[in-house]
Amino acid sequence: VSNSIDSENYLHVKADIQNRSTRIITSIDLYNRVNGESGIKETWQGVLPINGSMTYEFTASPKLSLDERSNYVCVEARRPNFIDDYFANDNEFCASFAGNVFLVSNPYPNPALTEVIMPVILPEEGTVMYKLYDNKGSLIEESNGQILPKGSSQIQLHVTNLRSGFYAVQFTYKDKSIVKRFIKHSVKE
Repeated sequence: VSNSIDSENYLHVKADIQNRSTRIITSIDLYNRVNGESGIKETWQGVLPINGSMTYEFTASPKLSLDERSNYVCVEARRPNFIDDYFANDNEFCASFAGNVFLVSNPYPNPALTEVIMPVILPEEGTVMYKLYDNKGSLIEESNGQILPKGSSQIQLHVTNLRSGFYAVQFTYKDKSIVKRFIKHSVKE
């Protein structure tokens, strides 16, 4: 995935696509999402031979707000030849707008009841550690580290046993740290 932002803050996205299947592909649904949100869907049609590759440039260019410029874009390929892909684990790739950097996007759902998902982008495979703090700055939980692949991943935090309130998670990858905040909400019975 490569991207550029023009002088009017419109995002232009290109994706390199490879056919690793055992059949010729004649159509693919392509999704372009900024910061993990819903985004643009376009359908490519043509001929992509077995082991063939191509570069697809999205026709639509979403306008970014100023605070989105430091985040990321993901491209996902779905339903080749209008058939669900049984090996979809390599169909999505992400890139940060700033290039090859460590990035943690906003947690969701926020507020959370049982779990929080933290989207993470790594410039190369590596270990990501996190520390969970309550609103008083007390350390609640510390990870031993998770080895994540290059590109887009998710870290899932189970928060069912936390009290309602504000929490901060400090993520560390190599020598860089990023802090993200979320709200734990409890259902009253």
